[in-house]
Amino acid sequence: MAGRRALILPSRTAIAQSIDNGTSEDYHLVRLYYSWYSGWFYRNRLQMVADMLGDARYQRVLEVGVGSGIFVKHMLGQAEQVAGIDIHESYNGVTAMLKQEQVDLSRVELKQGSIFDIPYADNTFDAAVCISVLEHFEDPRPALTEMRRVVKPGGIFALGFPARNNITNALFGALGYRSHDIHPASHETILAAIRDTLTVEAVKQFPPGPVPMYVACKARKPS
Repeated sequence: MAGRRALILPSRTAIAQSIDNGTSEDYHLVRLYYSWYSGWFYRNRLQMVADMLGDARYQRVLEVGVGSGIFVKHMLGQAEQVAGIDIHESYNGVTAMLKQEQVDLSRVELKQGSIFDIPYADNTFDAAVCISVLEHFEDPRPALTEMRRVVKPGGIFALGFPARNNITNALFGALGYRSHDIHPASHETILAAIRDTLTVEAVKQFPPGPVPMYVACKARKPS
């Protein structure tokens, strides 16, 4: 893919700092990125979002739903400043992980905040990243509208979310979940909301074909 940047992840040892200092609810999935049986999928979905950012340089990038901070180091490879918001009250674990990775913390700002009330002024960021968050809302439009507010006109959105189909429904069912309960919005619902809110430039599915497991979208705020 033209303009592709190889995914940069923290080491397994470093990410353990984030896990150990967080809660099991926050970080229980992080280990799957390094697992022999699931890592290929979890790393691929981050690579898909990275592909949506391309190889452009950005001044300021916001990640909405920064979680364990696993994507922060990659974003710092092409942004001068990275901000992240999540519902966390503390980022001690994430900060410990970034320190172990020798990240310049003066280039990172982590805040507690809601996707529906992002604690930044209008037109602050050149790009926004949101990975596996939008599926949790029955109507993603309010979240997308608030994200659009803090991105500059012409700014980029790199968005990732799971697909819903018989295969993914069965996989979640095997884990004891009903897909519709944990992910009220299907990928079709999310894509429709993105098209209503932003200008879509690219959509990628993994694996390619009629039954994808994950979807990434590149969109732009109209100038």
